[in-house]
Amino acid sequence: MGSWLEPLQETFHLILSNPPYIDPQDPHLDKGDVRFEPRSALVADEKGLADIRWIIAQAPSYLVSGGWLVFEHGFDQAAEVRALFEAQGYQDVFTRQDISGHDRITGARTPH
Repeated sequence: MGSWLEPLQETFHLILSNPPYIDPQDPHLDKGDVRFEPRSALVADEKGLADIRWIIAQAPSYLVSGGWLVFEHGFDQAAEVRALFEAQGYQDVFTRQDISGHDRITGARTPH
């Protein structure tokens, strides 16, 4: 198993990611269809933010100047994801809602 960005050999204008983002303690993991999904596809340490944090830190090496990095994340993680982007110097940080009105997508641009 490799790292998230290890196989990439070029730079991109956009990286769109749906990494594991569920807190290992989330009670929803034992309900509904997610019970049958591999935990490694759903769960990340650090309250579900470990993989997002890692990708945010590493992605600038794989994005052109001003390139976009965008994530799907948990409905209650938008503020923390925005803070992670801002701490790494990303610009134009935004969050969008899903069809149910939950904050679900957050992205930002690498500095020029």
